[in-house]
Amino acid sequence: MNEVLKDKLGKILNPKIPRYEKIVETISNDNGTAIKFKNGVMICFGKINIAINGGSDYYGVFNRTVSTPVNFPTSFISTENLAVNATSQYFGVFSINVNSINTNNFSFYGFYPTTVSFSSMNLSYVACGRWK
Repeated sequence: MNEVLKDKLGKILNPKIPRYEKIVETISNDNGTAIKFKNGVMICFGKINIAINGGSDYYGVFNRTVSTPVNFPTSFISTENLAVNATSQYFGVFSINVNSINTNNFSFYGFYPTTVSFSSMNLSYVACGRWK
């Protein structure tokens, strides 16, 4: 993580604590970036390209993709108090519905009009939970 981003995160999370003190580890890999904080909170985020493999008619108006897993850069300690938000590059046309959350990934269904077809799309996500 670059120093400017690290400094901004430190100021946002707690402006009274000197910079960097709360961030204990940053992990980046193909699945995104994880930031671990001293108090046990971890924030994971990423932007990945997802292949749209099949789908099915959903009430004659939408197509629904198969449930697609997205791995976190590292695992959370539990799913208790774990929250995930995901959006697609086609906001308003391709809707994301997170259908399961595990300590190491989440899965989603994508919904899109029957008049549109996709072979892939970019998905951005943010997950917040605990690492200790």
